[in-house]
Amino acid sequence: MVPKRYTLATSTAWTSLGERLASVDSTSRLLQSRVQDAIRARAVLPQGTSLRADFQTHGRGRLGRRWEGAAGENLYVSYLLDAAGLKAGRLFTLSQNIALVVRDVVEDFAGPVECRVKWPNDVFVGRAKVAGLLVEASLAAEDPLYVVVGIGLNVNQIDFAEAPGATSLRKVTNQAFDLDEVWAALTRRLQVAHAELRAAVSTGDVYAISHRYHEHLLGFGQWGRYRRSADDSCFAARLQGVNSHGQLILELGGAEERFSLDEIRYEGPVVAL
Repeated sequence: MVPKRYTLATSTAWTSLGERLASVDSTSRLLQSRVQDAIRARAVLPQGTSLRADFQTHGRGRLGRRWEGAAGENLYVSYLLDAAGLKAGRLFTLSQNIALVVRDVVEDFAGPVECRVKWPNDVFVGRAKVAGLLVEASLAAEDPLYVVVGIGLNVNQIDFAEAPGATSLRKVTNQAFDLDEVWAALTRRLQVAHAELRAAVSTGDVYAISHRYHEHLLGFGQWGRYRRSADDSCFAARLQGVNSHGQLILELGGAEERFSLDEIRYEGPVVAL
């Protein structure tokens, strides 16, 4: 029998709940497998349990895209969370909160840089991607049982021949970082931020999270180039924001239109000739 609420809240420091592996196909896939094993054994894993790998052979991004990275140079980690009281249709707020955590960690280590969140799940320094995240929920009707959050953060990698649009903390700062320190900083920030999200959801007021997300949203209020997934056509529109369902709100042809995560992708700013 699947429990109605899977993960256990805990006051334990999440840094003590992490496991590090040399190599794995996907930290998120393995963590989900362990959750299911625990369910079959009528047990639970503590909230904040994480799996971290020095290398992923089949790291995943949104829509099944591969996450490429060098062995032992970057941070690949997945966390087990509850949904912070959010219903399935509102889980984008949780994604926003985590994206802000990753953004803040990048700024902690890279200093005062132009670090922004790119809709829906990437973190950029300037025009280069430094991190990505994937939120996957196990659902029972409108009640999420648990959430697995996978985060990939480029830390010490320098050569991005296979991903020329990427960067890393080391490329930005010209210095190397201790992966253990970066992981610990991320984990501590995530534990605090998730508790704050739970408190905000309990009062019904998550405006502060949405407001801060928009403050750091790449292209917010600006004209950008977008590409439709259905026919690969490209168009220009002004980014008006993102709603609580994760839909992008664009000004297009004098009217507002909303697009879901699988309908379009942002390709960059409109460059004046």
